[in-house]
Amino acid sequence: LKDADDAFEKGNFALALQIYKDLAEKGNASAQYSLGTMHYEGSGTLQSYQEAAKWMQLSAEQGFDAAQNELGRMFYYGEGVLQNFQEAVKWYRLSAEQGNASAQYYLGAMYDIGEGVAENDQEAVRWNQLSAEQGFPDAQNELGNMYYYGKGIPQNYQEALKWYRLAAEQGNALAQYNTGWMYDEGEGTAENNQEAAKWYHLSAEQGYNPAQDELGDMFYNGDGVNQNDQEALKWYRLAADQGNALSQFSLGIMYDVGRGVAENNQEAARWYQLSAEQGFPPAQYLLASLYYNGLGVPQDYQKALEWYQSAAKQGHDEAQNELAKMFYNGIGVEQDYQQALQWYKAAADQGLAEAQYGVGQMYDDGKGVAEDNSEAVKWYKLSSDQGYAEAQNALGNKYYWGKGIEKNHALAVNFYQLSADQGYDRAQRNLAYMYEKGKGVPKDEKKAFEWYLLSAEQGNASAQNSVGNKYYWGKGIEKNHQEAVKWYRLSADQGDHKAQRNLGYMYSKGKGVNKDEKESLRWYTLSAEQGNASAQNTVGNKYYSGKGTEKDYEEAVRWYRLAANQGNAWGQYNLARMYAFGKGVEENDQEAVKWYKLSADKGNSWAQNNLGNMYYQGEGVEKNFQEAIRWYRFAAEKKYSWGQYNLANMYDNGQGVTEDNTEAVKWYTLAAKRGNSKAQYRLGLKYKEGSGIGQSNVYAHMWLNISSMKGYKEAPKALNKLENSMSAPAIGLSLKLGDACKKSKYKNCVIDN
Repeated sequence: LKDADDAFEKGNFALALQIYKDLAEKGNASAQYSLGTMHYEGSGTLQSYQEAAKWMQLSAEQGFDAAQNELGRMFYYGEGVLQNFQEAVKWYRLSAEQGNASAQYYLGAMYDIGEGVAENDQEAVRWNQLSAEQGFPDAQNELGNMYYYGKGIPQNYQEALKWYRLAAEQGNALAQYNTGWMYDEGEGTAENNQEAAKWYHLSAEQGYNPAQDELGDMFYNGDGVNQNDQEALKWYRLAADQGNALSQFSLGIMYDVGRGVAENNQEAARWYQLSAEQGFPPAQYLLASLYYNGLGVPQDYQKALEWYQSAAKQGHDEAQNELAKMFYNGIGVEQDYQQALQWYKAAADQGLAEAQYGVGQMYDDGKGVAEDNSEAVKWYKLSSDQGYAEAQNALGNKYYWGKGIEKNHALAVNFYQLSADQGYDRAQRNLAYMYEKGKGVPKDEKKAFEWYLLSAEQGNASAQNSVGNKYYWGKGIEKNHQEAVKWYRLSADQGDHKAQRNLGYMYSKGKGVNKDEKESLRWYTLSAEQGNASAQNTVGNKYYSGKGTEKDYEEAVRWYRLAANQGNAWGQYNLARMYAFGKGVEENDQEAVKWYKLSADKGNSWAQNNLGNMYYQGEGVEKNFQEAIRWYRFAAEKKYSWGQYNLANMYDNGQGVTEDNTEAVKWYTLAAKRGNSKAQYRLGLKYKEGSGIGQSNVYAHMWLNISSMKGYKEAPKALNKLENSMSAPAIGLSLKLGDACKKSKYKNCVIDN
């Protein structure tokens, strides 16, 4: 037998085979085992599992423990014999009971997984313990696992580490990896990244890909080793080439962001794909993102959707959130708010702040679910508590309006501030508004401007328009019409209809820019086409007056009607005038009355006065002096001079009311002081006649002269007649008084005693 062993050691397999065979045929158990091994390995003969099994069986039946162990393994894998787990257990047990460490380990494994014998963790521990105590590294590693997970024995990280380390020191790659893990996580020992890296390195050098992956992580992050992207890349690639999904994913990341290698979206996509196809959710998520954005792969929303779904179904929260967005916006799939809500909730329930905000939005807008402000607030709070800026802003809005929660402007400001401090442009704009209006904070135009500017500089169109307003009015900043135009233009170019209207105004008035009626009309029209009612009315005015375009009453009517139908009081007023005078539309007093009434009901004093005129004249409505007076009074009380004049006229002539010269003078005076030349004329006559007021030729002359200078045609004749009865000093006093009156803007129109 020794001669055979020597021949085998020297590589003389033919001689070894012949000697082993002679001895085996004579019943030598050791020779039978060695002969079986040579047939199994194909050493000195053709490989034959059947021949190997035959000789192993003969040796095993004689109680040779190594053969019993090997025969158990052959039954386990079905090599040279029919696979039979019970037979495997039988032979492992016979060998194990003789103290064979390998068989003890395998028998423990059979109990662990319940093959060929009922699963029994305690028995698994017992046999692994016996093997491990003999120094069998695989058993030591497995015993470490059992202590780690508490299988068949109380969980004990210290014991786990002890057995892992014993196996690791014998070069067991799995145990080296597990030892590294214990030091990495600080389980059973103090956390020690250097020790972790050492053991991962030993395992990785043996080609164990999980260790290669962990070692790549350590070089990537600089944990326990000097940070080194090239080393990270090297170890990730070694593991990735073995099919390790985590390393394939990490390698994709490195190509994606250009760490340790030139940025390459195509390579990133390739590695993500390999990892994703193994079912790794983070890789599926990032691969979906590449397809969504068309980076490294052709843009394909359908493929993006499929990969997001794969990751989402495995519980990947960010994929669930992105999937929700696709269903919400109908990208790559038919729009479906219920599906969007389902996926938002799945991610939100895992604590993803963006998804919690998304759920809040769904409840806020009543999409995919009944509108519920209280539920919206609940989800916004959850997201806001994690510092999600958009949710903080949304919660601020809820406190501002008191929807789903008690109105509280101070708390609204608090949440706007939290969001604004993170740079969220909408919150910055909202915070600016609160300072501008003094809501929840003391009014502060300077701070309002500063926050509007921060938002505007991020491209927020609404804030850009507000910055323009601040420069226009000089609030919180020095007035500067050129700057106002600049910011209006930035906002208008983004399509903000208010800014387009404002820019139109600046061109119309030549403020901060050269006056240009055509350019003015262009911007007003852009705003009007977006439905801005004020701009629609102004476009109507442009066509009516022929400014920036040919005069066109029909176009004017069209734009007035668009504004009027939106409830714009000036649009309604102007449309009424077009019907009243038959411009651009067939004259129709009933339609005129209808539109005057709508505008008047909104408080438009001009419409109130004209509606009074319609009742006074009986045009489009039955003549009714009382109704005329009612509408004149509404206009007069709003300080509209023609309403004041007409109301005075009704008192003067006793129409619809008892004649009352004192009341007439009161309203003539108010109208006259607002610059109404006709009222100034009538007031002059009242002074001349001493009707409703003390007679005074000086005051009569003053008002008739002011009216005449403003061009009222009846005034000069009455003035000349009056002067014929006045002395030169009296006329001089009147003229002096008139100058003072006009210079004071009608505030100082009496003789200073």
